[in-house]
Amino acid sequence: MPCKGPPPQPGDLIEFDHFYYNHWGVCVGYGKIVHLTNPNGLGSFSSSMEAEAFVEEEYLKNSPYDYKVNNKYDKKADPYPPGKIVNAARMEVGKLRKYDLLKANCEHFVTMLRYGRAFCEQVEDAKFGASFGGGILAAVVGVLISIGKLVRLN
Repeated sequence: MPCKGPPPQPGDLIEFDHFYYNHWGVCVGYGKIVHLTNPNGLGSFSSSMEAEAFVEEEYLKNSPYDYKVNNKYDKKADPYPPGKIVNAARMEVGKLRKYDLLKANCEHFVTMLRYGRAFCEQVEDAKFGASFGGGILAAVVGVLISIGKLVRLN
């Protein structure tokens, strides 16, 4: 699918637009990203809040989803230099990592690589909404779990 906006540069965060949630990767150059996927190669994850995720390097052109560069946290934290981000990302490729929807998801993974701190606005927004609506967090988490957070690009 096409990129919405400027083409990604090494070290940029890439946001994939899914219907109910967004998936994240980090550009490592040459049209590739590093991101978390399901270790079993399935299109969705189990309903468990904790599991494992596989770190994979893939071509952006294989994505069935629209995507864009989204370095939105640059206002909140200073990014590392692109070379350091790319090297850190590539060192993770092939590893299994703990996956937790609320504390260690794909957005946490890429923001840790770019900033040295894990952020996830999707989780923060859900928690904020829950303070006003009580059941909003449960509903958001339920939707994310039911459709699966980790999706293979190909």
